Amino acid sequence: MGHLNKVDFIISLETQKRRAGTARYIDSIELGLRHLHSLGFNHNDLNPANIMITEDDIPVIIDFDSATAPGASLQNVKRTHGWFDHRVVVSQQSNDLDALAEIRTWLTGSSPNEYRFDL
Repeated sequence: MGHLNKVDFIISLETQKRRAGTARYIDSIELGLRHLHSLGFNHNDLNPANIMITEDDIPVIIDFDSATAPGASLQNVKRTHGWFDHRVVVSQQSNDLDALAEIRTWLTGSSPNEYRFDL
């Protein structure tokens, strides 16, 4: 294994800090999604614009106009361009969890396959 120079080491530390902070947010968002799913709904439009951060640094999911019951058609549901798969036409939990994995990738620059959420 090679040695890191000072700049690479600092960048590595910053990346680790960013990922740790992001993990805290992602874990909280996942808990919110799990709660929504337990109530019998899927969000279907999870993206960075639909997550707000409170003054207490707690993420809150907003914009539930695309939320539907599992199995419902998404044909007439408004979703955010660039943040959903056009091939997905039915409400399902994986829509939300895949979007959460994409958000983690977007925030950390990690591989989308590095993080997968269990259904």
